[in-house]
Amino acid sequence: MTRKAIRTLKLSTLSLMGGVILLMAFQCGDDETVIDNTAYNVHHSKCLSLTKDAMDNEESATVSYSDGIAHITHYYLAISCGNANADNGVVVRIHRDGATIHIYETDNPDLPQTDCLCMVTNEFDIHNLESGTYTFVFHSWGGSGPYSLTVTL
Repeated sequence: MTRKAIRTLKLSTLSLMGGVILLMAFQCGDDETVIDNTAYNVHHSKCLSLTKDAMDNEESATVSYSDGIAHITHYYLAISCGNANADNGVVVRIHRDGATIHIYETDNPDLPQTDCLCMVTNEFDIHNLESGTYTFVFHSWGGSGPYSLTVTL
């Protein structure tokens, strides 16, 4: 290759990279990244006793809010029994799509899995959330599908 061809190739590559960076910069809107995708202060109960009352209860959740922090309590979440007895048995991932906040609660994959399920109460916080009306969608593998809750904070 000649020097002129190499210089043209380098300039074309730099122009392409600059265009990608500009595209990425303008792609993010102000309302897209209000919360980070981290759940804070995650902790869950040990296995709830499986009384008839507990078996009849359905999955539910409550949300409280103060100073930009939403505190979530998710009741009757089904996880592996081995994870229920560990302090870090539940992993929580969060994804925001406008006013909808998707919450994915799963067994910690770093822990041994067992062949039984336990119902637990799982609690965690979402930081940097401004007041407004949100739909929280809980995607857990127990139950009959996603559970959702719409609240005004």
